Amino acid sequence: MRTSHGALLLAVAMVMAMLSTGICTTPAPAPGMEEFPPEYRCSKVLYPSGCNDKTLTTCENKCFNQLKGDGLCIRGACQCSYMCKPPPVKSSTNSLTSDITARFLPPWIHPHWSYISGKYWSNGSPKADGPVSQILAKIEEGNRETQRMMEESKVSLQLQSIEDSMEKLTANQGKVEWKPDVDKKVDELRDAMFNSGRRWTCSVFMGKFPTS
Repeated sequence: MRTSHGALLLAVAMVMAMLSTGICTTPAPAPGMEEFPPEYRCSKVLYPSGCNDKTLTTCENKCFNQLKGDGLCIRGACQCSYMCKPPPVKSSTNSLTSDITARFLPPWIHPHWSYISGKYWSNGSPKADGPVSQILAKIEEGNRETQRMMEESKVSLQLQSIEDSMEKLTANQGKVEWKPDVDKKVDELRDAMFNSGRRWTCSVFMGKFPTS
C-alpha cells in the first residue's frame, strides 16, 4: 500500500512538473503535415487550469504576440500551436510580414507552424471567410487601384500629347506658306462645282491649302 501511495505521489509530481514547464502533446497532424515527425506537431501547454473564455482569449493573444501561432484548447488546457521549435525572429523592419507568416501561413508552406485543421485553410486554399482571404482581397484591391491609376496616367499622357500638338499647330499657324497656284486651283474647283449645278456643301475649300 505504501509502495502504491509513493508511486501515485511520484506520478502526480511528474505530471505537475511537466505542466509547469510546458509539455509537448502529439495532436493529429494538420493537412500536409503527415510527412513531418511528431515532434514538429506538438503543442506547448500554457494554462493547465482549463480553457474558459477569458483564459482562452488571453492564450490567443499571448500565442500571437509571441509568434507561436494560435491559442488552442487541447485536453482542457490552453495551448499555443507552436510546435516545440524556436519561433522565428521578429524583424523590426518587417514585423507585419512576420506576424502574417506566424499566424496565417499553412503548415506545408512554413513547416515550423501547425494549425488546427480547417481553421484558416480548406483543401489547400484559404477559407472564404477567413483572415487569409481578407488579406488576399486587400492585396487584390490594391492591385486593381494601381491598375486604375496606371490607366488614368495613360489617358492623361495621351491628352497632354494632344494638347502639346495643338499648341505647336497654333504656334506655327502664322508661319505656313501658301502658293499662289493653290488659290487659283481652289477658285477653279469652286467655280466648276457651281457651274455644274451641284449644291455647294463643303466649307473646306473656303479656306486655303497649306503647302506643308
